[in-house]
Amino acid sequence: MYNAALRCENEDYLEREEEIPWWLRGRDQDDARTRVLLIEDDRTTRRLVSAALESRCTVLEAPSGIKGLEKFAAHKPDIVFLDLQLPDQDGQDLLRTIIQQDPQAYVVLFSGHCDKDNIRQAMRNGAKGFVTKPFNVDLMVHYINQRFRP
Repeated sequence: MYNAALRCENEDYLEREEEIPWWLRGRDQDDARTRVLLIEDDRTTRRLVSAALESRCTVLEAPSGIKGLEKFAAHKPDIVFLDLQLPDQDGQDLLRTIIQQDPQAYVVLFSGHCDKDNIRQAMRNGAKGFVTKPFNVDLMVHYINQRFRP
């Protein structure tokens, strides 16, 4: 049996004995927290998002597309929040690369530029959702929880 906090919301942090959930297979018990990768070039936004989510999840930060891909490969995050406009790479291109590397990747676009064409293109490219800036913590937690629904 395995103790695991199954969801990211505080009220759902009740520990329950059950078999290892599919999303935690291959992880140590100490590494059971939800891993969120935030690929965002704005340092202030990264810090604010990290502070807002750190009590619920392990937040990994990447300031560029290249660093984001490195962290994605190294840490296999449960969910990726990806900025559309990065200094070194277009977010749509990076989204396609991530989905090519892992077709099961759960990527949510994160941007202040929320025109409908960008959102439609992102969904066609494999994104699971879209969060506008300034960010809404409740919406981000919603996507994190959606990630673990069968």
